[in-house]
Amino acid sequence: MIQQFKTEWERMINGRMFWLSIFVGCIIALIQIVAEVFPCASHVLEFYSGKWGEPRSLYKFWMGMNYASPYKEIFLTILPILAMMPHALSYYMDCKSGYIKSVYTIVLIDKSTGDFHKYKDRYCHIFQQRSDTGLELNLLQKYVFLPLDIFRENMHNKGITDKLDAWLAFLSMDSPEVIVKLIKKYPEFTVMYEHIYNICRNVEGMMEMYSEELKILDRNTVKYMVDQMQEQIDNQKEKIAAQEKEIQMLKRKLEEQK
Repeated sequence: MIQQFKTEWERMINGRMFWLSIFVGCIIALIQIVAEVFPCASHVLEFYSGKWGEPRSLYKFWMGMNYASPYKEIFLTILPILAMMPHALSYYMDCKSGYIKSVYTIVLIDKSTGDFHKYKDRYCHIFQQRSDTGLELNLLQKYVFLPLDIFRENMHNKGITDKLDAWLAFLSMDSPEVIVKLIKKYPEFTVMYEHIYNICRNVEGMMEMYSEELKILDRNTVKYMVDQMQEQIDNQKEKIAAQEKEIQMLKRKLEEQK
């Protein structure tokens, strides 16, 4: 996460839109200084002629304090746009280059509910987020529900027709007849079936691999718990230090009263 923030920060600093936003904001500020602050600075003594209710100062006429300034209204109006421009360019370039694409959450259902069985000839349902007002935005998150039991029922009638059927058959069916048909139509699955076969033959090796993964997980869990305990200890030390300072102050007050 820290590395991602660092990368985005560097992209923003090195982008043209960031410096364009800074340039536009500075231009508005400079125009306001020339149009409103300089005249105020050149007529500071007008207060003593009774024309102004209080002494004129640069503090009251800079853009942040001069509430009647049209330049302030312009700056505050376009400020969200100026803040958005650097990252908007990065987002546009990522979408254009294909770096950012839709994120699909795929849900495999071995035994689907009755709602899915209303569509007995469909086993791929794609959902996406929608607005209740009719506003349409290209949101990245999408969901794919695949009821495998309905797929298996359709498989008996039509067989494997495309690559999606091949993958679903690979994930949900272990019949030798289906495996042979799948390998004949899509030979690239042969390597994966060989890998599964070797895993089944070497169960002991798989258990050792899982044991090693559990060791790593345990080490990470212990490290996380130690970090949490260290953070609690540091917080307690800070509280104790603050309490000691308060006790010392109370002692000094008591000594002064004596």
